[in-house]
Amino acid sequence: MAAEDAEATISVEEFAEMVRVTPKTVNLWIRSGMPVASTGSQGRGNGSRIDLKAAVTWYFLENAEAVELNRQRSRLAREQADAKALENAASRQDLVPLSMIEREFSGLLAEIRTNALAIPSKVAPELEGLSWRAAGDARAGDLRAPRPRFRMESCSCSGSGRRWSGVGGA
Repeated sequence: MAAEDAEATISVEEFAEMVRVTPKTVNLWIRSGMPVASTGSQGRGNGSRIDLKAAVTWYFLENAEAVELNRQRSRLAREQADAKALENAASRQDLVPLSMIEREFSGLLAEIRTNALAIPSKVAPELEGLSWRAAGDARAGDLRAPRPRFRMESCSCSGSGRRWSGVGGA
């Protein structure tokens, strides 16, 4: 039994190292009610022996509220940092309202639709009276003509986070 007791108790210095505080802090905890196996006297090597199981239980019960409070403070700090980051992004105009994106895309899609529907009426006079093969050959030169190229660029807009930008000639 004595061997078990010796293993279950540790010095103030060992406990301080285990919980990463100074021995002075552990002595303050002992005065505040942390359980000890034996109270030591003054002098080197005569310090208190700490009942490891009881001390760890006391430490976590005593600090449970502080741990929860720190967790809540950390969460609040993260939320405040996120809110500030959004505020900064908005002031730099890095963010775009979703309604603006919807309006722009609606306009672009309407323009694309209008242009696509106009293709047959623009091409028909040029191809009138030609066979399918001849019509294909006649338009092949136009199709090989240089067209503007587009590439995806990243942007910090909300939504898809991408935009099209034209590169090259008309």
